[in-house]
Amino acid sequence: MRKISYKVADYFVENDYMSMEDYSRIVYGIDVLKTAVIQFAVVLTAGLIFGDILLALFFFIGFGLVRTFAGGFHMDTIFKCSSVTLTFMFISMFVSEYIYYFGNIYIINTILMMVSLVLYIRYAPAENHNRSLNSKEKLKFRQHSILVVLFLYILIVCELLFVTWHDNYATVMNLGMMFEALTLLPIEIK
Repeated sequence: MRKISYKVADYFVENDYMSMEDYSRIVYGIDVLKTAVIQFAVVLTAGLIFGDILLALFFFIGFGLVRTFAGGFHMDTIFKCSSVTLTFMFISMFVSEYIYYFGNIYIINTILMMVSLVLYIRYAPAENHNRSLNSKEKLKFRQHSILVVLFLYILIVCELLFVTWHDNYATVMNLGMMFEALTLLPIEIK
């Protein structure tokens, strides 16, 4: 899979679209794009299998959109990465469907937002072996992460307040964001 990234990066450098100094960033960016496309396809397929594509998409928005800026731990293969993402998604879909049995949906969603916001403020953006950032990039990604998180929180609150018959969509997005926040924790997972 990585050979494709190198071939595309070689093409960009050879044709003077990018400089050699940007080579590793090009490879990383292409890897991220490939992973995102594969993850999106996996999430859609799982949504089809479980009969709720929209619920799967709301999870993907909460998890994937924030991850673009905040980062998080990475598995060493696309299979492991997809397996972890699917596990997060299945847990989120299950909990969002049965949240009424766990307690007050508004309190649970508020707690999820508060805990994940603390994690985003404290740990975003997360660096890893694939992505190191200088101080200027860290500041930029931190700001983008927080802005995306706050925007999604506004959507979640609006859905909880005004679209009460589909509040499981707000919850699944919130859970996706919470799982993404957990991937920011400075623990090493292989």
